[in-house]
Amino acid sequence: MMRKRWVGVCLGALAVLAGAGLDRIELQAGPAISVGLKANPMTYNGECPVQVQFSIGFKVTGPCTINYHFINDKNQKSETSTLNCPAAGSYQASKTITVTDKYIGWVAVQVTSPVSVQSNQVALQIKCKPKPTITSAALKYGGSPIPEMDIIGASFGSSQGTKSIKIDGTLIAAMPGWSVLHWGETLISFSTSGVTPWEHTYQLAVTEGSTTISNIYSARFLYKIDAVNPNSGGWDTTVQVNVWSLPPSQGTYFLRLGPANSMPIQSWGGGSISAKVPNGVAPGTYDLYLQKGADIVSTKVPFTVTSQAFISKVNWLSCNIHQSQLSVSLNGSNFGASQGTKQVKIGTLPGWAASHWSNDLIEAQGPFNIVPWTQTYPVTIGDGAQTVSNTVQHRFPYRLVLEGVSGNPVQLPAGSTLNISVHGLPLTQGGLVLKLWNEGTAYPIEVLSWISPSIQIRVPHIVGISGKLDIFDGGLRASDASVGFKII
Repeated sequence: MMRKRWVGVCLGALAVLAGAGLDRIELQAGPAISVGLKANPMTYNGECPVQVQFSIGFKVTGPCTINYHFINDKNQKSETSTLNCPAAGSYQASKTITVTDKYIGWVAVQVTSPVSVQSNQVALQIKCKPKPTITSAALKYGGSPIPEMDIIGASFGSSQGTKSIKIDGTLIAAMPGWSVLHWGETLISFSTSGVTPWEHTYQLAVTEGSTTISNIYSARFLYKIDAVNPNSGGWDTTVQVNVWSLPPSQGTYFLRLGPANSMPIQSWGGGSISAKVPNGVAPGTYDLYLQKGADIVSTKVPFTVTSQAFISKVNWLSCNIHQSQLSVSLNGSNFGASQGTKQVKIGTLPGWAASHWSNDLIEAQGPFNIVPWTQTYPVTIGDGAQTVSNTVQHRFPYRLVLEGVSGNPVQLPAGSTLNISVHGLPLTQGGLVLKLWNEGTAYPIEVLSWISPSIQIRVPHIVGISGKLDIFDGGLRASDASVGFKII
């Protein structure tokens, strides 16, 4: 026989009255409350997280507002919830709880007001089977040129069983050359038939049969630097860097020597990079690696920059162009009192002899057979095959020659036309412009034709102004400011 029990009674207000030397107490009875709890599911054995739905039934004999929370056998309690009961009757409430790990124990509802009453205890048997989770992946290089792949994570299981790995949506069993070598709780290793580093993003997942049971992990893999020869050297030392699966062309990749130094590339291809140790790097050991944009895209190897053997130091240079000759002045220190067997070197051009050589100034001349402005040349001091100074990077300016006129400044009628010859003039004008400038003021020049190596211009209709005529590239003056004229 089922016995009905009231779990609690709402107590009314307690009034204390004073009068005539007597205390009178009135006890007012409130509505009765009972509460019951159900859970679905009560038992579970599978992958988590899982949602447990709690249904709460309240019975009240009169109007009241119920405050309640959940409690359990772990001495935990939830935040308080409120249910308004405007009249006598039955009321329902529900709450869904997400269980992320196993839970074995009871849960109940505790009413705290208007009275204290507890529901029945619901026993839960929630046993979670953790979902496999991939947290990282890496290539592992051994004696073979083709790397193995490691997948690192959790809850993979102690043995493979019917599980497998899916790469870009394809099970590795269907990929020739790919097979599982090791399967453990936190590590899966397998052979590959080759991997494309960095440029391809791989989608990795653990499967049970054809069903994906893990997260899908996106992985890009690093290039591997196999060898660096030599692994130490001073400024301008040529370094050969062998890289596994190196792209056939450089593109936007560059080679770093520590975070602040880019190595000038001499050649790229066939799995190898030839580069030079940049000038100015302080002695010490640096990480050498490939970079693309802000991303480090290769393994790192140490390279030691040794103390410099350079005696001479070039601080800056200037140049002057006269007809077909280029004159260069190098200012610096420790050049030596006399030239001896040393020469000024500009890029790969034959070395130049000097018309003047002192400890802090060198003046040298050579044919004007360089590509002006659009090409940057390394300028150094060489002694035979050895470089004995730092390298200064320099862009040489265009030289303008006015045709059919003489004098400096040249006097030109306003509105007249003028032909100008320019050594190394690009085939198209592009962003280059001509300007007459003086003391910070620049006047644009109308270009009538641009046919390399000649330009035809119209002299501005501004009588009386004088200055220099030059080619400008953006805000930079790209010619040698040797031509002056006055508009008449």
